[in-house]
Amino acid sequence: SVISSGINAEYGVGWHLSLRGTETTLMKNQSKYPKIPNKPKKKKSSFDVFRMEQMQEFKRLNPETKVDLGVFMTNLSATWGALSEEKKVPYARKAAEDGLRFEEEMANYVPAPQFAGGKKKKKKRVKEPGEPKRATTGFMFFSNITRPT
Repeated sequence: SVISSGINAEYGVGWHLSLRGTETTLMKNQSKYPKIPNKPKKKKSSFDVFRMEQMQEFKRLNPETKVDLGVFMTNLSATWGALSEEKKVPYARKAAEDGLRFEEEMANYVPAPQFAGGKKKKKKRVKEPGEPKRATTGFMFFSNITRPT
């Protein structure tokens, strides 16, 4: 589990402390996929619009209180589930507007040259003729012994 993230006093931005088992290590923040610059943000769902509105309202009413996101999201999802369809309509309308915004931005978006190809697929390794098979696993030994012949 991550203890802290963001700015580390000694090492600066991009480092976090990781607790694995009993040992704590300092690790560099790494993303599986690099962030694509200037790519339009994804369209928001009606729940996302509702969540943003409720978060702003909560912060406006309680400016000095720190938001516990786990509790906040649990209560918010229960509130969203209890809303009638008529009360969800304005949020759905705003989400549809955001969907149009996303489509327009994607139509005008030109990816940077290094990201133009999309995700690259792994090439399957071609086996040489006469190359030996993989080693037999423990499960296969077990199966060969216990399987009726």
